[in-house]
Amino acid sequence: NCIRKPTGNSIGAWPVRFLLFKLMFMSGVVKIQANCPTWMNLTALEYHFATQCLPGPLAWHAHQAHPFFLRLSVAATCIIE
Repeated sequence: NCIRKPTGNSIGAWPVRFLLFKLMFMSGVVKIQANCPTWMNLTALEYHFATQCLPGPLAWHAHQAHPFFLRLSVAATCIIE
Protein backbone atom coordinates (compact mmCIF):
# COMPACT_ATOMS: atom_id res chain seq x y z
CA ASN A 1 0.00 0.00 0.00
CA CYS A 2 1.63 3.24 -1.18
CA ILE A 3 -0.77 5.63 0.55
CA ARG A 4 0.65 7.10 3.74
CA LYS A 5 -1.42 8.50 6.53
CA PRO A 6 -0.27 11.83 7.98
CA THR A 7 1.39 11.50 11.36
CA GLY A 8 1.32 13.81 14.34
CA ASN A 9 4.86 14.96 13.54
CA SER A 10 4.01 16.56 10.23
CA ILE A 11 6.01 19.46 8.88
CA GLY A 12 3.25 21.91 9.88
CA ALA A 13 3.72 21.11 13.56
CA TRP A 14 7.32 22.35 13.66
CA PRO A 15 6.54 26.05 13.11
CA VAL A 16 3.96 25.89 15.91
CA ARG A 17 6.46 24.22 18.24
CA PHE A 18 9.07 26.83 17.35
CA LEU A 19 6.60 29.64 18.00
CA LEU A 20 5.67 28.23 21.42
CA PHE A 21 9.34 27.76 22.30
CA LYS A 22 10.14 31.32 21.21
CA LEU A 23 7.27 32.79 23.25
CA MET A 24 8.31 30.93 26.40
CA PHE A 25 12.01 31.70 25.92
CA MET A 26 11.46 35.40 25.24
CA SER A 27 9.16 35.66 28.25
CA GLY A 28 12.02 34.45 30.43
CA VAL A 29 14.53 36.76 28.73
CA VAL A 30 12.32 39.79 29.36
CA LYS A 31 12.07 38.95 33.05
CA ILE A 32 15.85 38.70 33.36
CA GLN A 33 16.67 41.78 31.28
CA ALA A 34 14.12 43.97 33.06
CA ASN A 35 16.20 43.87 36.26
CA CYS A 36 12.93 44.07 38.17
CA PRO A 37 13.55 43.48 41.87
CA THR A 38 10.33 41.47 42.23
CA TRP A 39 11.60 38.84 39.78
CA MET A 40 15.18 38.91 41.06
CA ASN A 41 14.02 38.55 44.70
CA LEU A 42 11.41 35.93 43.71
CA THR A 43 8.57 38.01 45.20
CA ALA A 44 6.55 38.68 42.02
CA LEU A 45 3.68 36.38 43.00
CA GLU A 46 3.24 37.96 46.42
CA TYR A 47 1.04 40.61 44.83
CA HIS A 48 0.29 39.24 41.36
CA PHE A 49 -2.87 37.34 42.31
CA ALA A 50 -4.41 40.43 43.90
CA THR A 51 -3.52 42.82 41.07
CA GLN A 52 -4.11 40.80 37.89
CA CYS A 53 -6.63 42.18 35.42
CA LEU A 54 -9.20 39.40 35.66
CA PRO A 55 -8.67 37.47 38.89
CA GLY A 56 -10.20 34.04 38.85
CA PRO A 57 -12.21 32.47 41.66
CA LEU A 58 -9.10 30.83 43.14
CA ALA A 59 -6.95 34.00 43.03
CA TRP A 60 -7.75 34.92 46.64
CA HIS A 61 -6.68 31.47 47.84
CA ALA A 62 -3.48 31.60 45.78
CA HIS A 63 -2.73 35.04 47.21
CA GLN A 64 -3.02 33.60 50.74
CA ALA A 65 -0.42 30.89 50.05
CA HIS A 66 2.75 30.74 52.14
CA PRO A 67 5.48 33.09 50.82
CA PHE A 68 7.90 30.15 50.49
CA PHE A 69 5.50 28.42 48.08
CA LEU A 70 5.06 31.65 46.09
CA ARG A 71 8.84 32.13 45.81
CA LEU A 72 9.24 28.51 44.79
CA SER A 73 6.61 29.07 42.10
CA VAL A 74 8.47 32.14 40.78
CA ALA A 75 11.72 30.17 40.68
CA ALA A 76 10.00 27.35 38.78
CA THR A 77 8.58 29.86 36.31
CA CYS A 78 12.03 31.32 35.69
CA ILE A 79 13.56 27.88 35.21
CA ILE A 80 10.81 26.75 32.83
CA GLU A 81 10.97 29.92 30.79
